[in-house]
Amino acid sequence: MSVAAAALTLSRLGCRHVLRQNLVACSAARSLTLSAAAQRSTHLAWRPAAACTLPRALLPSQRNSLHTSAAHLSQEDLIAALDTEIADEEENGTTAELERTFGDFTIKTTDGSPVFVLEKGGAQDKVTVTVNVNECPGVEDGEGGVMPQTRLFIEMVRNGNTLTFDSHIEDNELEITSVGVFPAGADTSDITTAYQADVGFVDDDLYVAICKYVLAEVGGDEFVDFLGSYTTDKDYNEYVAWLHKFRSSVA
Repeated sequence: MSVAAAALTLSRLGCRHVLRQNLVACSAARSLTLSAAAQRSTHLAWRPAAACTLPRALLPSQRNSLHTSAAHLSQEDLIAALDTEIADEEENGTTAELERTFGDFTIKTTDGSPVFVLEKGGAQDKVTVTVNVNECPGVEDGEGGVMPQTRLFIEMVRNGNTLTFDSHIEDNELEITSVGVFPAGADTSDITTAYQADVGFVDDDLYVAICKYVLAEVGGDEFVDFLGSYTTDKDYNEYVAWLHKFRSSVA
């Protein structure tokens, strides 16, 4: 490998390492997501701490009454804020009619569930793509908004084994983090079942070859574009439904 090629490889690997660290740091804190049709802004009004301080000379009965009143007011504030957000989404946002197929894939999704699954092929050559929008961190969309970054788990049955690809979509490109080779019928969610290679540090040519192979199997760039949009629509639909469930739970 030439000096220039080695430098390019090291730079690229360093970027992947930083990206992976950022993803881990972001996965614990999902941001509010925006649909392609509507961008939302959130305003949080902080109240002085003194407003929550109880007088010291209250009788027990007075104190209980004050606690009850404060709880009632805080509930009213929450309901009012939820009503405002719901009204804003009804005026400016549009929930999507989620598609049930893409190419040879059948898409399984249920309202109220954060997970959707794409499947194609038979028992000997099955391809499964799973996305959980709860695990898709919010990232800036370049236009002042926040969108969910699609994180996907790909499984392929090949020659009696199940290949797994822990992946995400970054700048409209498929990035693969790790690759596992599981025995047929093994539980791919059990990380003790098979070794999963961190491909962020493999040879550059091997990494590119893996990405090309996976893209060819799932449908290329068109699949990546579709999945990114589908994740955004699914996330927004669930957010709107969540607002109504939250409101009915505290009313």
